[in-house]
Amino acid sequence: MIYEIRLNVSAPVIATEDIHLDGIFYAVSPAAHNKNIHLTRLTHSCDVPDLPIPIDCLYKDGCYIYCCSTAEFINGQRITDTMTKRKDGIDYMYYHSQKTPKKGIDKDWLIKLYGVCCEQVRFLVSSSNYNALARYVRRIHSIGGLRKQGYGEVVGYDIVPRSDLTHRDCVIENGRAIRNIPQKMLTRSCSVNVRIRPPYWLLDGKLPCATVGEPAELREDVILHEFKR
Repeated sequence: MIYEIRLNVSAPVIATEDIHLDGIFYAVSPAAHNKNIHLTRLTHSCDVPDLPIPIDCLYKDGCYIYCCSTAEFINGQRITDTMTKRKDGIDYMYYHSQKTPKKGIDKDWLIKLYGVCCEQVRFLVSSSNYNALARYVRRIHSIGGLRKQGYGEVVGYDIVPRSDLTHRDCVIENGRAIRNIPQKMLTRSCSVNVRIRPPYWLLDGKLPCATVGEPAELREDVILHEFKR
């Protein structure tokens, strides 16, 4: 079954790159916390366990992707913001101080942030287990970057069945990719190497793909595997 997930947000979403629904589900998955997984950008893909998230998968010749879209911002407007960052361990030193270092390792950093101010964030997803899907959506309290600073706060959600769509509509819309799709699933070749499964910020495991917004057409022999749990 295809569902449209609408997350109501009360603060701007900091989005320096595409936000993938399967990546959000990995972040909130109880299995990830129970296994106490520690990852860095240099972690190898083979060391990242596949978590049982309630999203169907598309398969082709041993390669699979989760059948869901990236974030679409409803009534969104691009914004910029700034944030002052300093090392937490030395904050107490400046509580009564009248002087802040202007150079060196103790210098405060003024960081420019890029985000989207919107009412809702929309995803499309194929799932054969509505109850499990709803449980995961309820666990989402914020999305995007700098969540601990209050950005991207989620204050409500809706899960709407979309009987008018098929699983292919969750990855391609109007002839263009709405998530990273590997070349072997497409009818054309690709020149950009990106990751196809979470965590998307790892440096390892990149494949030739059609990225979000690029022209794409799925091959006929791409198979849907439903989530069984």
